[in-house]
Amino acid sequence: MPYRVPLLPRKTSRKGATPSTASMDHYTAEAFTLLGIGLAVIAVRTCIRIHAIGIKGLQSDDYLMWVVAFAFSIETMIAYMVGHYWQGLANSSMTNAYRKMLSPSDPEYRVRVNGSKTHIVGWCSYTLVLWATKGSMCAFYLRLTEGLEPLAGRVRLGFYVLAATYIAVTSTILFACGLPFEKNWQIYPEPENSCQTTVSIVNYIVTVTLNISTDIYLMAIPVPMLLHAHLRTTKKLGLCLLFSGGIFVGTAAILRCVLALKARLQDPKDNADTSASWAVRESFVAILVTNMPVLWPSILWATQAIRSTLLLGYTNRTEEGSSQRPALYELRTKKGRVKRRSKYHVTTTGFGEFTGTTDTTITSPGSQDVGASAEEQKKPLCKRQIRVHIAECQRLNAVAPATPTVSGQEYHAQPASLV
Repeated sequence: MPYRVPLLPRKTSRKGATPSTASMDHYTAEAFTLLGIGLAVIAVRTCIRIHAIGIKGLQSDDYLMWVVAFAFSIETMIAYMVGHYWQGLANSSMTNAYRKMLSPSDPEYRVRVNGSKTHIVGWCSYTLVLWATKGSMCAFYLRLTEGLEPLAGRVRLGFYVLAATYIAVTSTILFACGLPFEKNWQIYPEPENSCQTTVSIVNYIVTVTLNISTDIYLMAIPVPMLLHAHLRTTKKLGLCLLFSGGIFVGTAAILRCVLALKARLQDPKDNADTSASWAVRESFVAILVTNMPVLWPSILWATQAIRSTLLLGYTNRTEEGSSQRPALYELRTKKGRVKRRSKYHVTTTGFGEFTGTTDTTITSPGSQDVGASAEEQKKPLCKRQIRVHIAECQRLNAVAPATPTVSGQEYHAQPASLV
């Protein structure tokens, strides 16, 4: 274990622990708690996906989340090392006279050098977590918008944007100081600000700017089509909030930047601790908001199951023959009128798993239901959907057409009976 040296005298509390020690213990408990929750969320997501589509059906967004899990584990360990092994010290926050006085044989010299090296690894793992979560979300959007142009084109462009910005951020962290690379942990003479990783202004500005910019781009993909979706206003707002988690990640990024630089002015040794702890918090938020759209259908299902269980007694007391809510129903306005189709409208696959109503998705302008005539386009949406579904079943089962069942309600195979 690396040698820990008491560098400055500290006031001791009544219990015998210094304030900085208590602060480090708090950071450690919080960091590993967030790590455990984050890994549990990723594990639950993977189990749900495997249960739904099997191991062979996992997509790139599922695999990227395990890259996130690995990087997040490394980042948490780095945060622990910065606070406990290197005491929050690096090659920053030192006067030039103190730098000259500090001998390479001094234990503090080694602590500061190792702290600077560790902080570089921390920056790299931090950016890998953020950009891997963005890549996972982008791959998730690609599945949802498959075949829908220009939405799918925007998602594919997003991959190039993420790759370019990640290279830019990583290059800034590693090469903004210039060569030789050892200047990043140089003690004397005093290196420039870009070589002091804990307080590098260029690192914070580039990372925060590109982080928020990419979040805004990713949010601009699903939110417009959800706003034009054929759904109730409250459900639209809920889904927009679900897919706008980048707002919380951007807020955490700004807080990390502001608080870390503020800590530099108040207590130089607390700067590295603050930066590392807020990096873990921001990464945790990014993991939550990235996995929430995938977990949301299961959360809805669990909520409805609990609600059904609680209301089971009341349901059993319902008189026989009472009216029940149909499994498929028209999306109407509060006044009972069928909503007019908007720029993006609802059909039969995709985004419906988030609505909790019917199996729906958002289609691009000009889309029409397959097999529906111009006269049938004017009929209620749910009936046309059932008719198209039955027609497709009859085509696939020409010898023995199956009678489809929707939530326990049987519909005859003849289209005329549904119209």
